[in-house]
Amino acid sequence: MNNGNNIGIEGRLLMLDEMTPHVAVPVQLMRDGKVTVTVLSNEIGRYQFAGLNTDDYKLRCQVPNGYVYYQNDKQNTLHVDQGKTLRHINFRFAPIKKGDMEKSHVS
Repeated sequence: MNNGNNIGIEGRLLMLDEMTPHVAVPVQLMRDGKVTVTVLSNEIGRYQFAGLNTDDYKLRCQVPNGYVYYQNDKQNTLHVDQGKTLRHINFRFAPIKKGDMEKSHVS
């Protein structure tokens, strides 16, 4: 996937207060309906996908009941152009109770 270009998508996972981060939540990058890469959000809720090809992508976060998909302006597809990184692609969703992800079996 890394083509040597500085192309990517980055953002944060935040709770509804828009300040508290979601930590260690899986974020999945999808292309053509298939998951191509999964990363975990860090201690400040940040995630990053780098070295992407120019294409259309979807993003989703895994939560106990399924997935939260990124959606902006009624679209859930992000177009990444050559030489550009999409920044501030943030998710906001309710807190995940400790232990819920371990109990969850989402496929």
